[in-house]
Amino acid sequence: MLYSKDSVFVVFPDCIQSSQKEELWVDLVGSRLEIVHNGNPMTIDLDALAPCSSTQVVTGRAGDMVLYNYRELLMIYGLKPLEFLQVFRLHGWVQVDKTHRGVFVKIFCPQGQQNPRSSRTDWSRVQHVGPGELHPVDRKNSWSFTLEDYQITGRVLHVTGTLWKSPLWQDEILYFNHGGQAIPLQEGENSFNLLYVPGEDAYMGTKYSRYPGRRIKLTEGKK
Repeated sequence: MLYSKDSVFVVFPDCIQSSQKEELWVDLVGSRLEIVHNGNPMTIDLDALAPCSSTQVVTGRAGDMVLYNYRELLMIYGLKPLEFLQVFRLHGWVQVDKTHRGVFVKIFCPQGQQNPRSSRTDWSRVQHVGPGELHPVDRKNSWSFTLEDYQITGRVLHVTGTLWKSPLWQDEILYFNHGGQAIPLQEGENSFNLLYVPGEDAYMGTKYSRYPGRRIKLTEGKK
């Protein structure tokens, strides 16, 4: 078991293409994820991360860095993860999503590496998937809100939908966010009313989230 019972570690082999030679080392030592990219050491202490946070290890013009506010950056710039990396010309090596129950860690190996180099951790024992399976793996280890119907009647927005959560997300409260309002969702069927704010879409996630990857576009009238 790595870190906790509900934690999930996934390796993406031979994944990141680069114009220069890349070497990635990753070890899990207790709660510390020790990462070395091209000789530059970085450490992420999983115990120090806040629940519902997203952390990303990237390389760009400024060198290697750990973005502890990764999801917040995506919201500020209005970008999805791949768009963010492309716009800022970054390579993403390791992403850590934390909840109260554990972590979901994705390791993206440079071209030519089937596993990250390691002196203490046997990464060959964890799940390996190709880049084309990124979204299915994300969905399996996260949560989803299926919008079944919505109606806009005057100033009232009526919503019905179903929330599903993976084991890792069972202890987290997720919200339907719209125009400064945050409606807590229960797992299973949900039906509720809130004030409709023209020009504002809806966003699923943590309280007051505006993450574009979880946006629902709203239009006047019945969906």
